[in-house]
Amino acid sequence: MSEERKDDATKDVNSKKSKDFLLCSLVSTVNKSPLSLSITLTVGGSVISGKLVSGKEYMESVAARYKSLDDEIGTILSDTFLYVGDKLYSNPTNEGNVLPDMIHLNDAVLFQGNARFNLGNWRGKISAVDGFAMGKPSE
Repeated sequence: MSEERKDDATKDVNSKKSKDFLLCSLVSTVNKSPLSLSITLTVGGSVISGKLVSGKEYMESVAARYKSLDDEIGTILSDTFLYVGDKLYSNPTNEGNVLPDMIHLNDAVLFQGNARFNLGNWRGKISAVDGFAMGKPSE
């Protein structure tokens, strides 16, 4: 193999971000139970904190927010989130040995510098998480 092709192969391997097995295990546990946990994530230089919840609870929470708009668009969006939540998360025991791809937070807060932004519900790729700590940041 030429040096150039070796370099390309190394770039491909190094550019793929792996998923933290412990974080995936926590997400899987939460997806299979009514448990929710306070967690703080670092994602691309930002800090996001909130309650780690199941994918189904996240979808139901977002659906409820849209349903409260009490208009046609709110109803359509609410129904969409409920449908997706039911399709993806109605039988979490079928997850088996597959590691989850997404992490879901309710009551999420984004911290950037001295600024704090209330996000409400947040969904992100587990592979994008650089690190995590159990609990919320203290004031």
